Amino acid sequence: MKAKSIVFYISEFLLTIFLFLLLACILLQATLFNASFMQSIITRENFVSDTTAQIEEEFSYYILQSGLSEEVLNGLITESEMAANIEEYVTKFYNGEEIVIATDELQTRLEDNIVTYLEQNNIVVADEASLDQFVKEIVNTYKQNVEDAFSFSLVQKPFIKIKNILPFGLGISVLLFLGLAIFSMFFCKRENLSIPLLATGLLYGCIWYYLAQNLDMKNFYVYTTAFSNLVKGMYEIIHNHIDIIAIIFLVSGFLSGGIYYFFKVMKEQKIKSVSGAKIP
Repeated sequence: MKAKSIVFYISEFLLTIFLFLLLACILLQATLFNASFMQSIITRENFVSDTTAQIEEEFSYYILQSGLSEEVLNGLITESEMAANIEEYVTKFYNGEEIVIATDELQTRLEDNIVTYLEQNNIVVADEASLDQFVKEIVNTYKQNVEDAFSFSLVQKPFIKIKNILPFGLGISVLLFLGLAIFSMFFCKRENLSIPLLATGLLYGCIWYYLAQNLDMKNFYVYTTAFSNLVKGMYEIIHNHIDIIAIIFLVSGFLSGGIYYFFKVMKEQKIKSVSGAKIP
C-alpha cells in the first residue's frame, strides 16, 4: 500500500474522531451546560408549578400535626416568588457560586401569619416550644424541597470543571480538524470529507438508537416529580438533537461523496473526449 493511501486512511479516522468530539462539545454547550437551555426546560416542564405544589402538599401534612388552621399558610409561597428563587438558584449553579436557600423571609411571614391567626381566634398557646418546632419543620421542608427539586447541585463542582473545559475542547477540535483536513487534501490529493461525515453521522445514529432502546425514560423517577420531569425534558431534547445530527451528517456525507465523484467522472469523460478527438 502506498504511503499516501496509508496517510489518507489514518487521516480519515482522525478526522472522524475530531468531528465527533467537535459536535459533542457544541451539543453539550448548547444544551446541558447552557443556563438559558435549563431555564427553557424549567418553563417547558412546569417545574415551578410542580415544585410549589409539592411544597404546599407537605406543608399541609405538618398543619394536620400541629392543630393549626391552614390559614397560617396563606401567602406563604407563591409561584412568582418560587420562579425568582429557582432562577437565582440556576444562575448561581451555572456560575459556580455557593447555593444558599434563603428562608428568612419565609420564616418571618409564617410567624406573622401564626400570630395573626392566634390573635383573631383568641387562642393562647401553652406550649410555645411545639410552635417553634412547627415553624422550624415548615422552613426545613421548604429548603429541602427546593434542594431536591434541583438536585444538580450535588454535582456542581465537577459540572463547572467540565463547563470550563468545553470551550477549550471545542477550539482544539476545530483546529485539529481543519488542520488535518487541509493537510490530507493537499498531500493525498483526494476528497477527504465524505467518509468522516458519514462515519460521524453513523456514530451519532448508533448512539441515538442505543439510548432509544436501552433507556426507559417514561418511567424514570428520582428525588421528586418535578426533578424527574426536568431530567426527562432535557433527555428528550438532547436525544432529538442527536437524531438531527445523525441525519444531517449522513446526508451531507452522501452528498459530498456524490458531488465529488460526479465531477470526477465528468472530468475523466472530458479528458477521454479530448484525447479521442486528437487521434487521426
